[in-house]
Amino acid sequence: MVRHLLLVICLIFSRLVLAASLEGARFETDQMVISLRADPSCPMSCDPSSPFPGYVIEMARAIYEPQGFQIDYQSTSWERLSRDFESGQIDIAVGVASSELSESLKTPAPIGWFSPAFAKLRGSAWHWTNDPSAALQGQEIGAVPGRHVPFLLRTIFDPASRTGAVFPLRMADSLSSGLRMLQQHRITLLLGDQRALDWGIRMAGGGPTLEIVPLSEPPIPLFLAFTLAPLRQERSHILLGLWTDGLAHLRTTGELSRILARYGLQESQVMP
Repeated sequence: MVRHLLLVICLIFSRLVLAASLEGARFETDQMVISLRADPSCPMSCDPSSPFPGYVIEMARAIYEPQGFQIDYQSTSWERLSRDFESGQIDIAVGVASSELSESLKTPAPIGWFSPAFAKLRGSAWHWTNDPSAALQGQEIGAVPGRHVPFLLRTIFDPASRTGAVFPLRMADSLSSGLRMLQQHRITLLLGDQRALDWGIRMAGGGPTLEIVPLSEPPIPLFLAFTLAPLRQERSHILLGLWTDGLAHLRTTGELSRILARYGLQESQVMP
């Protein structure tokens, strides 16, 4: 009887040890998964299911996967991204301005820029001037959704509105729908990010019919942000260090140029 009881106790103990070891292995495996989140901003961060997930996502995979990490990239709204980032549920936010997510580590140099521009029908005589009220008079204007667009609208339209001018504005559901509106002559100008507009035109095959007019507004530099939520600081410092070293390696091997070329870009266009 005693012997049988001892065997039962040993069996229970061995199962507890096994369960604990599996739990430790699970935790270690989870630590090797890096969560990246972004609100859609092609070509920097695109549809996760696309063969073109974004040049920053491809860079992250090229840097971290050889170190044994897995990349969990998902597209989400800026509101949810901010909330999850601040609570430490995600590691890295993509395309963050210097004024955003203040409690974070950011890459020393930008990974891209938000550069305001208009798309118009090729052959249109319209051109941009530093007098918005004159430049936009008589135009049917559309805008691509995105968190930087309100800043653009204030920058461009507020000075004009002070002159008493009123301009019709239509918000597109997406970049592709905005470009269709332009091609169908439902609007005459589409406001958005220069590289996003260029990428959308390339993917839609609209090059022969559409062209981009950059604005004189200074571009907004965008960075990777690493969370500084409790219990995440040390991990974020390590991940930032790996990114910095890995980026130098991608430059040396030519892999960075290859990734950017897939998106029709050169390094001088997206990084200083």
